[in-house]
Formats: sequence, C-alpha cells, structure tokens
Amino acid sequence: MWTPCDAWFIIFVPLLLVAGLLVVQGTLGIWLEERADHVTVHAVGGSPMVGALHELVALNPQARRRGFLWPLLSQHPGMDERVPRLVGGNHHPEPPEVSWCRPIKRDAGLPS
Repeated sequence: MWTPCDAWFIIFVPLLLVAGLLVVQGTLGIWLEERADHVTVHAVGGSPMVGALHELVALNPQARRRGFLWPLLSQHPGMDERVPRLVGGNHHPEPPEVSWCRPIKRDAGLPS
C-alpha cells in the first residue's frame, strides 16, 4: 500500500534528478562557451571578439543578463562576464587544446 512518504518520494526524486541534470548541463555549456571564447580570441584577436559581443548585446539586450540561474538554463555566460574577461586578458595565454578538430586552412581556395 502507498504511504505519504512514498508519494513524496515519487514526486521529488524525479524533480531533483531533472534539476541536477540542468545544473550539470548548464555548467558544462558555460565551460564550453568560455573555451570557445578563448579559441576565438586566439584566432581573430580580442578587439574583433569584443566588438562582436557588443553587437550581440545591441541586438539582444537580454544577453547582458546576470545572475546564477539564467546562465545555467541558457548555457551561456552573460555578456557582463564575458567582455571584462576578454578585455582584461583573463583568458588563457596559450590557445586551449582542440585536438578533436582539424586546423582551419586559411588558403583553402576561398576568395579573400
């Protein structure tokens, strides 16, 4: 027979699992986005990257968001975190290892 304790267990365990998955997935997404920022800074430079981020904020002011929950849900850090980190030089001095992708060929027959 069902007891009130069983009902709480059936309701809250799945909710805790979903919340845990969202936190793990959000944290991983933010970490990957920061790595992508570092790779981009080393590929094109800091000024073009910051300029592109400012253009994104002009198009979508919501991207400036701060807080804890929204960046986890969207898997993107807010621009208020990204831009100062890139401007202040708080990115890795060496490009991160990206051994799973092949290098971009600059002279791949594309018009310049």
